[in-house]
Amino acid sequence: MKRLIFCSIIVLFCPVISFAQNTLTISVADSASGVPIVGANVFLSGTTLGGAADVNGKVAISEIPNGSQTIIASAVGYKTFKTNLTFPLPKNFNTLQIKLMQTNVELKGVTVTTTRTSYHLNDSPERVEVRGPEDIAETAVDHPANISEIFLESTGIQVLQTSAISNYVSIKLQGLDGSYTQILKDGFPLYGGLSSDLSVTQIPPLDLQRVEVIKGPSSSLYGGGAIAGLINLISKRPSEKGEFTLLLNGNSSNGLNAGGFYSKKSGNLGSTILFTGNLNAEYDGDRTGFSDIPESQYFTFNPKIFYDFNNETKLMFGLSTTYNNLVGGDMTAIRNGANVFHPYIEKSKSNRTYTQLELNSPLGDGTTLSFKNSVGYFLLNSSIESEKFYGTQWTSFSELSLQRSSGQNTLTGGLNLTTENFLEDSSYSGMNRNYNRWTVGVFGQDDWQIVPPFTLETGLRIDKENVYGIQALPRVAGIFRPAREVGFRASLGLGYKVPTIFSDQSDPDAIYFLAPISSNVKVEKSIGGEFDINYTALLFGNLSLDIDQAFFYTRVNSPLVLDTMESPLHYALENADGYIFSRGAETDIKLNYDDLEAFIGYTYTDAERNFRNANGELYLTPPAKFVTDIMFDAEDVGEAGVEIRYTGPQLLHGERKSPGFWVSDILFEKKISSFMFFAAVENVFNFKQVEYTPVVTGGAQNPHFSDVWAPIEGRIVNAGIRMQL
Repeated sequence: MKRLIFCSIIVLFCPVISFAQNTLTISVADSASGVPIVGANVFLSGTTLGGAADVNGKVAISEIPNGSQTIIASAVGYKTFKTNLTFPLPKNFNTLQIKLMQTNVELKGVTVTTTRTSYHLNDSPERVEVRGPEDIAETAVDHPANISEIFLESTGIQVLQTSAISNYVSIKLQGLDGSYTQILKDGFPLYGGLSSDLSVTQIPPLDLQRVEVIKGPSSSLYGGGAIAGLINLISKRPSEKGEFTLLLNGNSSNGLNAGGFYSKKSGNLGSTILFTGNLNAEYDGDRTGFSDIPESQYFTFNPKIFYDFNNETKLMFGLSTTYNNLVGGDMTAIRNGANVFHPYIEKSKSNRTYTQLELNSPLGDGTTLSFKNSVGYFLLNSSIESEKFYGTQWTSFSELSLQRSSGQNTLTGGLNLTTENFLEDSSYSGMNRNYNRWTVGVFGQDDWQIVPPFTLETGLRIDKENVYGIQALPRVAGIFRPAREVGFRASLGLGYKVPTIFSDQSDPDAIYFLAPISSNVKVEKSIGGEFDINYTALLFGNLSLDIDQAFFYTRVNSPLVLDTMESPLHYALENADGYIFSRGAETDIKLNYDDLEAFIGYTYTDAERNFRNANGELYLTPPAKFVTDIMFDAEDVGEAGVEIRYTGPQLLHGERKSPGFWVSDILFEKKISSFMFFAAVENVFNFKQVEYTPVVTGGAQNPHFSDVWAPIEGRIVNAGIRMQL
């Protein structure tokens, strides 16, 4: 009898013993960087078993029942991962490795580098906005030739078309002119001076890994020119897995685009190659008789070589060359040549070639040496009717820096040299506007984690410019995170910009009649700051929420303004006796639920000029901007999305206001094996500026072009195929 009772107890407890015998360790990391995701939630579906990942990204789950179980891993900013395992597992199966993919709207796992110190995005003392691989892929669908589309759904950023004929655009940050925005490629200041007006329209997105944006005075980070902020374009690097992407695209505005990107790493040697070709016939979508999109041919070729001497010492060398030829203006003149009845035509040919060299090497004791060098050449040959311009620009950038981590501090310091030589054919302009500039900069930065919730970043740059002397640029930023879900950031800094004849005010046509910079002109200086509150949470199930509320202010003293000289054919840039300022707020709300992503953004901008008798709003700066983006993205299947944007009334030259307007875009993608078929419709409801205010007045023989404040080309349909191996 006792034996029977004992056996019965054993039988009763067998399920318990079976239940308790399975233990599994799960390691969760970012799929792109391999960085552990601290706080990731891992659990067994239908049970309470699970927990949050530790500092190493690991979770141990015990008492797992036998049989088929579903493991679910999720984290804010990542797509939810599910997998089925059958327990008990094989004896050699000890750890489950999970790689979470970043979502389209939230990139908290990304390590940003534009601040000069690497931070996870959520922990950076400086507010850095990141557009990731999926945003860039969407941009490549709509605009494979340039990156402008990627900024349309961002708060605090305005994509302004500066020419009604040639389709040039400028990127304005927080209400300030695009000339106050510095554009970098992998930390190299390659776009400025003569080439600044064409920069955004000559940067293809196909080789980009992400785009990092810092708003507000940032000159202390990379030198003058970043009064409104800076945009850093981060390129893809090769991996052993490799990548080959081929993109073919056509659109209803007479455009054909082809591009490819290849990358591969084998052992210590890696390489990437970018090549694009874009052809567009002249297009007049608003039927004014003048081109909304010019006839153009654009080609780029950019190979890079990467060599790793060891796991820490790495070398990169790249060469990039682009060619652009466009013809815009009177449609009859484009097709048949200019004549007395149709004389207006704009032509532009440009060549850009630059090198990039970067070496990173450890020196021991937590110290890393970094050296960068680039040399660039840019040629522009342009004309408007009988007026001609021919100029070349040579630039160089060299930087040597050291970074050392010690205890709670990360110290960064270095020096750099920037040169720019501009030479034009004065037989066209009749003026001597050549210049040779150099700037030597010394900078230092300290990132101090005072206590784990509080990090303080202080920096100082001192620049010596050969014409305008010494500029001192202090900066301070900090983040306080009392809980993982909540963060408070604040930053304050000075900025400056050296005068140049190449700016938003002088382009696209005033450059033909612009006088040389006078010796009386002085440097523009600014002071600005930003404060933001961020809340991130996994609400319930797989629903995540991210809210960021930011407030900003920037003041620019003695801004350069375009004055009319005594000769009616010449202009001059002079310092205004006063200032301009921009202040406002940005609200970002992001939601993610499984494969569904949504973004809502609102920007309020109060930008004004206060000088002479010209007090009032800044031109072409809408006080209100609203954007919403809803995207359904099913991995290995495809995606579909809709974007709706509202731009409020804005002040135009002539002191009149434009109406507010709405624009909608839709996107469809279908994945079949290694092929992605896509179609996109921009400006679905065919809104055109010409329906409200004229774009061209004066007739074919004496045309005058108005401010471009809304789409002029109307609805555009894109379709194509992307192959990725």
